[in-house]
Amino acid sequence: CGLRRMLTDDARSAVVLSIVGTAKPDFGGDPADGYAMTIPYAGSYPPPERKRPADQDQTTPWATDFPSYVCSIANIRLPRPSASRWAWAYRAKAFDTQIGGIRYARKATLADGVMRTVRIYKTLKPELSAADAGKANGMIDSFDNSMGEVFKRSAKSPPLDNGPSAAPVPPLSDIDATAEHTVCSFNN
Repeated sequence: CGLRRMLTDDARSAVVLSIVGTAKPDFGGDPADGYAMTIPYAGSYPPPERKRPADQDQTTPWATDFPSYVCSIANIRLPRPSASRWAWAYRAKAFDTQIGGIRYARKATLADGVMRTVRIYKTLKPELSAADAGKANGMIDSFDNSMGEVFKRSAKSPPLDNGPSAAPVPPLSDIDATAEHTVCSFNN
């Protein structure tokens, strides 16, 4: 594993690190029941619950980590299934949601033996009003914090529902991370 390139783009306030490597995947399982692996960088933690002790001013806004923006892209080239009865599948439902002044998104594609995911985390404002913090607290339990998983299963099984289809995630070699509209852009 090694740094392939580091690109800074001052006009877009971006630092792009491209790391490429070869490693033995951390699959759990066995040949009889199949293999599974958590997809790196394919999940998000929900925002923290914002509560204050009763003796503090409950109307004071909450500071956020603004400005913050992270787009993580992972491409995993999967080994060919050892028998025709097995096929690769994944669980990583697409989502694009906003909770507590933070926008979270995930896209995933499994094509041509490569699992591709994009995870986006972006803080949208420098502070959160007490009312918005209360609304966000009420949404935390419904937040999808699943990590995403790729696994072998029977080739005869019906396709899994990974949510509404999103634009496919292109191979890393096709992504210009400093372009105006990329796979890291929302609504793409």
